[in-house]
Amino acid sequence: MHNKNQTVNIQRVADTSRFNKRIGSIIYEIEINFKKDAKETMDKKIMRLIKNDMEAVS
Repeated sequence: MHNKNQTVNIQRVADTSRFNKRIGSIIYEIEINFKKDAKETMDKKIMRLIKNDMEAVS
């Protein structure tokens, strides 16, 4: 069961595409890959995904 009061700490690693995320006593290593020649910025992509989700709900 998900604890809403659970603290999440994010610590950046030297490489900006990787970071560690601690949830409780477990540390997750996250790696994000980006296409160097992408035509859409991350901000625009996130906004598009949110908009698509909102349209799907309504």
